[in-house]
Amino acid sequence: MLVVNVKRSADPLLRDLARRGLVVKLETTDAERTARHWHLGDEERSGVLEVADLGDTCELEVAANRDGGWATALVQEPAESPEARAHCRGDWTDIARFDHGEST
Repeated sequence: MLVVNVKRSADPLLRDLARRGLVVKLETTDAERTARHWHLGDEERSGVLEVADLGDTCELEVAANRDGGWATALVQEPAESPEARAHCRGDWTDIARFDHGEST
């Protein structure tokens, strides 16, 4: 599982992800944190990117069995190279932490 906290509020982040071709497939509330929570995906490919609204930040999560060949790469993109950051509209490059580990 990959979990990334980004220093961005949910609405602008969701708009940016929509410009990248992702659509909201499910919208719920995370009862534990009382946070808005979305499952986003690509219309033509499998895979799920989960987004939780934590106020001024968002948590992006990709489960290993839900990557679909694109979600992890999308989340890691701004962190891996200056070139990727330059192509990322500059809005979610402030990554607070990467957390790699298996889900239980």
